[in-house]
Amino acid sequence: MPSKLEEDKKALEEAEKVFSELEIKTARLLSVIYGKVNWAKIASARHIPWDIFQHRVLTAATKPDVPRFVERLCYAFGLQSISPDNVPLISELTEHNDEVMGYLRSESIPLCSIAILYAKVRRAEKKSKKDIQTLNLGGEDE
Repeated sequence: MPSKLEEDKKALEEAEKVFSELEIKTARLLSVIYGKVNWAKIASARHIPWDIFQHRVLTAATKPDVPRFVERLCYAFGLQSISPDNVPLISELTEHNDEVMGYLRSESIPLCSIAILYAKVRRAEKKSKKDIQTLNLGGEDE
């Protein structure tokens, strides 16, 4: 039986076949922001993080361009910044501004779902890597 991580990776592979490269890159940017949010502070029993994220993406998508969208979405979650490693991705999406902003306004639910999957996979892989390092450190004989 496949693990949850394997199932999520398979779902992402399927999404990458169906959605355009630009839509996938947009979802990857969203996943960076989703992954930085402190959900313990924001989510509650009555509010599901996925719903909160999608609603705030839709609200931020009223901005005229990708950089202002990113800024608005980050501020909506109390984030002061995201990694500078994302500048090339933001620049590339800005080159296709009208198309990307159209996706964010009309396809926010599927894009957010893909973004959340990317964030979950990244988190699981990071945890797995950390677990392996812990095992390696604990298992060494001196």
